Amino acid sequence: MTKRFTHWRSLVAMSACAVGLSASTGCTATLDGGATHAHETDAGTNPLIDGGTRVDGGGGVDGGGVDGGGVDGGVSIDAGGIDAGSMDAGSMDAGAPPIDGGSVVIPTDASFDFSLSPIQNNQSTRESVLAFATAQSSTPSITLHWSPVEGRTVSAIQIFRKTRAATAWGSAYATPAASADRFIDTGVSLGDYFEYKIQMTTSAGTAYGNVAAGIETPARDYNGKLVLLVDSTIESALTSELTELVADLEGEGWNVIRSSVSQSASVSSVRETIRTAYNADPANVRAVFLFGHIPVPYSGNVNPDGHGDHRGAWPADGYYGEMNSTWSDTSVTSGNNSPGDGKFDPSTFPSAVELEVGRVDMHNMDGFSASVIADDPILYMNYMSRAHRYRARELEPTVRGLIIDNFDNDPYVTRNYRFAGSGWRNMVALMGPWDVNQPLASVYDTATYVPYYMMVNGQSYLWTYAAGGGSNISSAGIGETWDFAATHTGGFFNMCLGSYFGDWNQNNNFMRAFIAGGNGLTVVWAGVNHWFFQHMGMGETIGVGTRITMNNEISGLYVPKVGSGGNSDNVYLGLMGDPTLRIGTPAPASNFVVSNAGGKFRFAWTASPEAVNGYHIYEITSGAITRVTGSPVSGTSFTSTIDYAAGRRFSVRALRLQTNWSGSHYDLSLGRVATAP
Repeated sequence: MTKRFTHWRSLVAMSACAVGLSASTGCTATLDGGATHAHETDAGTNPLIDGGTRVDGGGGVDGGGVDGGGVDGGVSIDAGGIDAGSMDAGSMDAGAPPIDGGSVVIPTDASFDFSLSPIQNNQSTRESVLAFATAQSSTPSITLHWSPVEGRTVSAIQIFRKTRAATAWGSAYATPAASADRFIDTGVSLGDYFEYKIQMTTSAGTAYGNVAAGIETPARDYNGKLVLLVDSTIESALTSELTELVADLEGEGWNVIRSSVSQSASVSSVRETIRTAYNADPANVRAVFLFGHIPVPYSGNVNPDGHGDHRGAWPADGYYGEMNSTWSDTSVTSGNNSPGDGKFDPSTFPSAVELEVGRVDMHNMDGFSASVIADDPILYMNYMSRAHRYRARELEPTVRGLIIDNFDNDPYVTRNYRFAGSGWRNMVALMGPWDVNQPLASVYDTATYVPYYMMVNGQSYLWTYAAGGGSNISSAGIGETWDFAATHTGGFFNMCLGSYFGDWNQNNNFMRAFIAGGNGLTVVWAGVNHWFFQHMGMGETIGVGTRITMNNEISGLYVPKVGSGGNSDNVYLGLMGDPTLRIGTPAPASNFVVSNAGGKFRFAWTASPEAVNGYHIYEITSGAITRVTGSPVSGTSFTSTIDYAAGRRFSVRALRLQTNWSGSHYDLSLGRVATAP
């Protein structure tokens, strides 16, 4: 059923209240039905804007903008939606690489040059080095590029480099001139994979950027083992979908260890299930996928949104990825947390998180459902369908990013929050600066502002970042849970920020709305603690970025760690979505068949619809996934020397050299899986 709130109010008056102008200021914001909620602030901390607010409460922009009834009951805006790329965002078109069929052509020739137009100066870009990389293989080199920022002068640049596995940066690797807009690293060889940290001293303070880059880096054949925990409440209704999910995971190089979990299980027993699998093979167990309303661990004495009334334990899925420490429940008495209540004490992870954890949880998201049951299988089916289609390249995002930051230029917020740096740094590192757009209009420009949910309706974005003052079910200038349910929100991978909804285990929670419909595959609450996804440009999973971000308070490798007003508390960090998802993978083969050819295995398939470098065959067993082919097969069939035996399982994966804004690396498609008859 479609639900809609109609709490019309003055946005300006609401915002002045909700920001909390001083440590002693308290305000009351009226919600639907007359309910009131008092907002506090801690001394020295400005909470994120709060109050269940929206731009005009009805779906549009009041005051001469888009008609307030424009989106209701699934009606789209102008069929094709509003193209954010056409909005004035300080366009970054000048000097962009050539465009071919709507896709940026990545330069691989060392003689190709381009200039970068300045990126708009705002709270988040001032402290960011907006960097990306290109690679050249004939004379091996990796070139780091960075965009200037309007009005910001640079007085010094330092570049640090480490191997992917190294745990420290060491001393500066290079010190380019302050006027430089690139650095060419010739100390590389084919197959290398490095991480770079770029640090700039500027007129606006110190700025940082992180780039993962390689040069014809080999593909990863085997990802390791994944613990898949499935909510028993929905399991029987999703038999075929779960079978397809396991086949997809195996086809991407994962061994799957599947268990059924009751919603009434204790979090300690769930963790013990994971630890049993991990302790049996710690070298290979790498990830945890929580599918359904798996019991939610809580921990900490935290309020990362800055609200004193929201201090206590928050959901802490990282508990399921940290395998070595004992989590105490003896000391914290704060908000919803007290000794012995089953909610843990730590506000930061007690030791490094070993496993990549992600969760798909549609519990009590009835705003998206035609039913009022707490766990509607249809929502899970829809998610699984689009995740499968995305993996199979049947559902492809437009490679562009959208940043909506309603904390930037906020007349009621005096702090320089810099939350959207998570959006800027990651998107530029993954897509280059030409395809990242931040419209200049502010939510406070009530005559011209278009809210996020309308901007992405019917549109397609690989990445989005959306920030605005929040409640559990809304974010100012972004939308409400019901807006997302009534439209087709187009972001595949998403970051968001606002008060209250980062504490996601609530009915119709706004953060979970990003993956409950539309194109949504993942979402994180990003900006108080910054997130680091640059490794996805090298073919790695979003789970890698999740584990790296969770561990960043311990490792300190990636800066800046937090936005203004943030602190070391990080136990609340969590990924909503499948942790194994990647970006930019090759299109897979199809019609894979395994047969008996004179007592040996013969494999045949239909070619990938795009040009690839060949195909590899893998055998899937319960303990490993092993490559059968020695070198890529150029055709569409292969006969092995392995003696035929019925029941053995194999997959075929397309191999392609990916050239993108992280350099170049070999990547493998989704594997098509078949069993020998």
